[in-house]
Amino acid sequence: MVKLRRMTLYVLSVILMAALAVFVSACMPQSADDAQEIIVTPPEYVEPDELTELRYEDVAVGTGPAVEDGDTVLIDWEGYLFDDDSLFNSSDIQGGPYQFVVGNSDVIDGWHAGVVGMQVGGTRTLEVPAYMGFGPAGMPGMVQADQDLWFEITLLEINPVDDSYGNGQYQSEYQQEWQ
Repeated sequence: MVKLRRMTLYVLSVILMAALAVFVSACMPQSADDAQEIIVTPPEYVEPDELTELRYEDVAVGTGPAVEDGDTVLIDWEGYLFDDDSLFNSSDIQGGPYQFVVGNSDVIDGWHAGVVGMQVGGTRTLEVPAYMGFGPAGMPGMVQADQDLWFEITLLEINPVDDSYGNGQYQSEYQQEWQ
């Protein structure tokens, strides 16, 4: 009886070893050419090649009411090419701050959308996709066609839409000079 048990255990061990060998050989590559080294690395964030939508970040938050569509604003600004961060224009180059009516003037769409919500004294960085910048026309001598841009904008003053004649309380020292 003891001999029969040992023999049964021996046969079962051989069968188990044979099954394990078949399983392991099925998982192994058939030749050295089939073998592949498996390397596991965590995914990395990759900056998109071009912008698809307006992005902004408040560098400094101002005070007072927020800019709304129709308000007249006065800004200091610097404009850079998105690809190489080279300065292409600024309020300093143009001789001083720039004034425009939000949603109703001849500035790029990125500025109209990008200044909404800012407060006087605030500084915001805008990343402007080409379609919200100068688009396929570009800006001859400064910006190529379909060029993504980024701007740093500081809001100097705001004249709310219901106070377009400069009687509001949220005005800066530039109000008299640039009106």
